[in-house]
Amino acid sequence: MSKRRVFIISGHGNNKGGKGLDGKNEGTHNGVFALALYDRLKKCGVEVYLYDTQKDFVNTQEWSLVKNDDYIIEIHHNLFNLESANGTETWIRTGLNPCPICKDINNCLAKYFRNRGIKTSSGLKNMNNARSRGISYQLIEVCFLTNKNDLETLLKYRINMVVDIADVLMKHLGYNKPIENQKITCPHCNGLGHTFVGT
Repeated sequence: MSKRRVFIISGHGNNKGGKGLDGKNEGTHNGVFALALYDRLKKCGVEVYLYDTQKDFVNTQEWSLVKNDDYIIEIHHNLFNLESANGTETWIRTGLNPCPICKDINNCLAKYFRNRGIKTSSGLKNMNNARSRGISYQLIEVCFLTNKNDLETLLKYRINMVVDIADVLMKHLGYNKPIENQKITCPHCNGLGHTFVGT
């Protein structure tokens, strides 16, 4: 299998979107998760491109940056006016069946949050642009920033989620999973000291 590049989009750009229970915007959380995933993949030798987390990709004309065989993953977090709303979900284009990568990433996050499943839409601009170009794409809503348990789980296990997702991408895109026994720290989690012990 030839190796494919991962193209990461941090939804909304930094410091944009609604605020979670911790007072931080969704865009901030998206950027932290995207940067951590980028760092993990880069460390493991994966070809990866992270679009500028300060900008909203949906408003750009920069699709020339995307290669035809890229796998695009767009990072988001949910918000809702009822704190009871919770869980993780994945979005793909209407009319498509979920690919193995999409299913496996959804299952990764479902280890930490209630699984709301894989949903479809025809109204998301990046998704439609990817579809029109024949480029693989999925959008993940990691969890609800407006749910206390979801937010606490995210802050405690975010780097574990990143490692799990990176492992899935390496498995399906032609890379070998690294063998390691070392502490992995997340440099983007605002000094909260998140760690993961790889096996």
